[in-house]
Amino acid sequence: MKMTLTGLLETPEVSLAKSCLRRLADRADTLATAEIMALADCAEPEEWLTDRLRWLDGNGDAMAWGEADHPIIRRLLEMRAESALRSPVEIVASDADSGACRARCADQELRIPWCDRPVGTRLFVGLRADDVILTRSPPEGLSVRNALSGKVTEIAEVGAVRLVHVDVGRRLAVKVTPEAVGELGLAPGLPVFCLIKTHSLRLGPELD
Repeated sequence: MKMTLTGLLETPEVSLAKSCLRRLADRADTLATAEIMALADCAEPEEWLTDRLRWLDGNGDAMAWGEADHPIIRRLLEMRAESALRSPVEIVASDADSGACRARCADQELRIPWCDRPVGTRLFVGLRADDVILTRSPPEGLSVRNALSGKVTEIAEVGAVRLVHVDVGRRLAVKVTPEAVGELGLAPGLPVFCLIKTHSLRLGPELD
């Protein structure tokens, strides 16, 4: 019996995958968290709703529900920590001699590794959270080509490290130590600069 594409998209497995992608993209999507618990654990609404209410009653961070004890949600949090940026960009200039292309990322300019693609090409770029350095002052005299300005929106505890989320026009995550958080005085609303080496950026597929 042949399954149509529409039927395939309506299967529980695909619904679970879509919920995982939503939770990966947005930690605040607690509806996706509930769907993951329901679909992965075959949990009835009464079960996950009771767990949710118990969590809210005893914890301050509503977004952290499930991160400590649910294996899928915990792994999604780890994946968020491993990936600083997943964003579409548009090439605005290309110079093979410089070894880089200039691309527009939201309202800021980003230098990405040179690629033989015409101006106007839109493609995805990726970046690990380990490959970003935070500073509170505009950098000078560095070989780093990218210094994106932004504001801290959230600081999450991920094991022994802290994951600092910065709004640079796109969501960007930076992995730092608790010591760095204290020394820099990092807190939501603080202006910062995100330093990114050109060749730390990974080029992904083009967008149609």
